[in-house]
Amino acid sequence: MINGLVSIIKLIREIRKEGDETEADCRVFDLFTKALNDSNSYIQSQTQGAESSRDKELEIAELWRLLAVELRRVDSPLVRRAWNKSQYWIRGAKMEVEELSAKGIRLYQMEAILENAIRRIEQ
Repeated sequence: MINGLVSIIKLIREIRKEGDETEADCRVFDLFTKALNDSNSYIQSQTQGAESSRDKELEIAELWRLLAVELRRVDSPLVRRAWNKSQYWIRGAKMEVEELSAKGIRLYQMEAILENAIRRIEQ
């Protein structure tokens, strides 16, 4: 998780050097939060009895893929995590909890990475 944090911070610092802080910086955070929020909402609706939506799963997969593309600018283990999360949704959200944990892609793990990155940037 620390490597992922460092990568996000490194990305933001590189963006600042390039003078494109606002747009690219916001894009990473927007994609990350949208992917997390949409994933959480979908899972919550499933636990409340809603029917599966293949279209929604593919939309969520695309958000995680786009995040991986944005994170590719740095040597980041988060690229792999975002990509794995995309693949998880492409496969219809079919993966055992143990495998999700081992890959570091459970939602609470991804949320922790973003929260820690925000805290470190604010300092």
